[in-house]
Amino acid sequence: MYKVKQSDLKGQIEDFPIEVVQKMVDYQVGQGNKADVTIFQNRKENDSGHGGFCWNETQEGFSFWENVLYGNFSLFFEKYPKKEPLNESKKAIKDIDVMPKFTWDRKRIDMIKDGIKRYIDANKAIPVDWITEYNELVRGKK
Repeated sequence: MYKVKQSDLKGQIEDFPIEVVQKMVDYQVGQGNKADVTIFQNRKENDSGHGGFCWNETQEGFSFWENVLYGNFSLFFEKYPKKEPLNESKKAIKDIDVMPKFTWDRKRIDMIKDGIKRYIDANKAIPVDWITEYNELVRGKK
């Protein structure tokens, strides 16, 4: 399954929430087309005959998608509420038990690397404190 990235949001879908585009790609594949975000970048309304998906043949129906594709994203999030990132944070904290400093440092290095990758994918500036902490950890100074 294709995972939509921030860098995919360009052209006619540049202002779309990533969750909306992910659902569009899921339907695109579910209706027999290959996962190809460029189809929607070029023309957000592309139907299954043009590489997209048939709006009528979704569980939400034509009217829902017509509203969403023309900017009513709140309608989408009423049906598909955003997942709370706090739940993941709470789970991560719950899963972390007392561990040796070396093990924690290795986990922290991986966390920082993942964060940096996400910022790069989103074309955002990387916080300097992340880079400083990463360098200190890999040099063994922290």
